[in-house]
Amino acid sequence: MANRVVNAPEPQVSDFGNPIRMAWGVMFVAFAAFCLVCAASTLWIHYFFFQSSVGLNTRLQVGSGTIGVQTGSSAEQTATGERSISTGTLIRTDRTNLGSQATMTFQDTNDGDRLVASVTLMGNTTVRLTQALQPRFEWTSGFYNMRLDGLNGEVHITISDDLQRDVALSIAVGGAEVRVLDVGQYVVRNQGSEITVTNRGGQVLLIGPDGVEPRSIPQDYFGVYSLGASQITLTPASVNLLVNNELNVFRPADYSTENARLGDNLRGWDCSTNYEFVNRTPLGDYEAADAPDGRASFRLVRNNAANNVGTGCRQDFAGPGIEVTDFDDLRLQATVYVDSQSVSGCGERASECPLMMRVRFQIPRYDENDVPIYIDGEQDYVEVTWIHGVYAILDPNIPWPLICDTCRRDHVRVNEGGWYIYDSGNLFNIFQTEACTLNALDDLGTCRKYVKEVEFYASGHNYDVYVSDMSLLAEDSDRLSQVR
Repeated sequence: MANRVVNAPEPQVSDFGNPIRMAWGVMFVAFAAFCLVCAASTLWIHYFFFQSSVGLNTRLQVGSGTIGVQTGSSAEQTATGERSISTGTLIRTDRTNLGSQATMTFQDTNDGDRLVASVTLMGNTTVRLTQALQPRFEWTSGFYNMRLDGLNGEVHITISDDLQRDVALSIAVGGAEVRVLDVGQYVVRNQGSEITVTNRGGQVLLIGPDGVEPRSIPQDYFGVYSLGASQITLTPASVNLLVNNELNVFRPADYSTENARLGDNLRGWDCSTNYEFVNRTPLGDYEAADAPDGRASFRLVRNNAANNVGTGCRQDFAGPGIEVTDFDDLRLQATVYVDSQSVSGCGERASECPLMMRVRFQIPRYDENDVPIYIDGEQDYVEVTWIHGVYAILDPNIPWPLICDTCRRDHVRVNEGGWYIYDSGNLFNIFQTEACTLNALDDLGTCRKYVKEVEFYASGHNYDVYVSDMSLLAEDSDRLSQVR
């Protein structure tokens, strides 16, 4: 039987089963994955080094009283001293003690903890910190970005100058938003049915709910949004009567830190290291200096002393002074940080607070026929003096008074190592019973009032005090009625 050779068909090999083609496919897929990983890594590295953010160093100081601090869902804790806080923290000042205050400070960790901004909560105020970011590295692009939510009450905002980056600080207020965009000072209030934003020098937007056109608030104005209103209105803010209230110094062209005889010249003020008590040593000193938290300030300091002497500044006005007759409200505001003091309270006679403030008024006198009284050819005046102080240390075993002979109420106690915004209240209240008598009324029956001098000084043995603002704010009803 002849052998029969059967030619079997060759097996069909698919592309998928072809080892060579499969190897090339794997290589292409691996190369594509490699390129994708490289691209993603490049984008991530670029983002990490040039666009990413980290948290600002955020701390909380208690200026006066006791405050409540709540992080996340944890129970509320009380605080009286400085502490670090994180995003999500709810801060509440005392509802009953309206002098209670707390200040949040935001510092750039890439710039030696340089102060970026501070937000002071006044009494009976609640707010939550929800964001505090800065670019990750010095070369990273971006800006300082801070956000507060749920404001109920009043906050004072300060944005530091000479920052290397832009700033955006947003505050959510009852359906509206306040957006601070530049260096300056601002006051934001939420009174339930009304939101107000005061611009003391800077750039700020008040953004209402949908359908309400946002408005930029000019300097020395405050914007008002009333719940349910269709627009935001602008009203002139109070007038600051003092020159250089921010206490900026002028340094000569040949200023040198090694030349102790060229001191810091506080523009608009006359300062002295031998204040109130003369010819006593050692003298105190005054200088432009950053406070411990980095805020630019004017420092009053004295060390290694065992007697009393003052260090301070005064602003005197020509003639009878600045007339304030037509104003309805006049108040002194100061932002102060008591770093240390050696005397308990304000001394044995309550006249040596680490910060004393004084306003001298002059009121022209008239005779029974409403004719001005002149003595030796000069108009005669009744002088009225208001004086008050703040202190931090009080020894309960030393029963010294807390009100001086010429004061009208107890001095204010603040916490050592924390910023405090002092407010005198309406100074016109001091005229109600003593100065505006019949012999001080002109022919129109008006008691004419002039501010002759404003002073602030540190007094006592040893003290170290920082002041970042000293303002004399005046308001009148006619000006406040100029709504636009």
